[in-house]
Amino acid sequence: MNSLFTRLCCLLNLSSSAQYVVHQHEIIVCAGRDRNCYSYDILTNKYKFICKYPSCFDVIEHRVVKFTDNSNNNKDTNEITLLAFDAHSNHVLMMKYVSAWNKENTAKILSKSYNEWDFFKDNHNNPIFIGGNTTHYNGLRAVIGGSNNHLLFITYYPKNIDVFNLNTLQFIKQENLPIDDETYFNCFVLNAKNANDDKNQKGKNEMWLFYGKKGLSIEYDEDNNTFKFYNIRVCTSLKSLSAYACICVNDCILFFGGRNNIFNISSGIYKYSITRNQWMISKQELITNLCNCVAVLSEEREVDWVAIHIKTKVEEWTKADEEKWTIESEE
Repeated sequence: MNSLFTRLCCLLNLSSSAQYVVHQHEIIVCAGRDRNCYSYDILTNKYKFICKYPSCFDVIEHRVVKFTDNSNNNKDTNEITLLAFDAHSNHVLMMKYVSAWNKENTAKILSKSYNEWDFFKDNHNNPIFIGGNTTHYNGLRAVIGGSNNHLLFITYYPKNIDVFNLNTLQFIKQENLPIDDETYFNCFVLNAKNANDDKNQKGKNEMWLFYGKKGLSIEYDEDNNTFKFYNIRVCTSLKSLSAYACICVNDCILFFGGRNNIFNISSGIYKYSITRNQWMISKQELITNLCNCVAVLSEEREVDWVAIHIKTKVEEWTKADEEKWTIESEE
């Protein structure tokens, strides 16, 4: 069977703590072993240095998300905001980013107002601590949703899920996840249909969380500021794994790699169909064993990168092709 994955140019100093964010034809690589951030040009397969993390920020197990401000009819799609969370404290950094490859951005970059990390601050220049009264974000995962792409949802140890309004800079809600065990670096994804779904226009946000034996469908109602949780069965062979990459594409959630509790690393690929509530195991595996990796999707939603140095066509994993998958029946 021919591999559906392609190896790409990879920086030698990337680490398992690196985070990846897609912006147009770039993948922003945050924190290699040297704490540097780079832009990877998808079209030319080249890297360019952006900046370095401040020394006070712990990049081990940190998390980065992209925020595009849709308020006030902001149509400058060339500018995005990155938020970085220190998993071992309550530090949050912010970077206003413009393409490092576009020469027209040189003046902005030289002004130090762009493409540099700084503490996330309010209008009075005070640092913002997003997670309510928490002193750390251990095991953090984060997604951005909301009817105006303005709500930050974060999960972290031991069973917390928080909501923060990025437009008003206000903490909205904290709730305990309905799980028996503590959760730590779970799979936490936003339903990819939210952006174009009628439900989202009514203030409904759908998310999915998987950790060990537990799977949850999470619904957040913006108008009433309430959560609803629904249990999901987890694939038997996935229950023993953690630290896998996951990504939501159309009706599917894809899982790549992972490790078990004795640190055996997997090359397996799993698919969960949201509408059919069905698990499938791929008959083809990754071209290398992977854990602590990240999967990101191109803005055209055509190509999926796993740990940046491997890419694959998304349609190969989302189309109905039963010959490539083993369907797991309910126990």
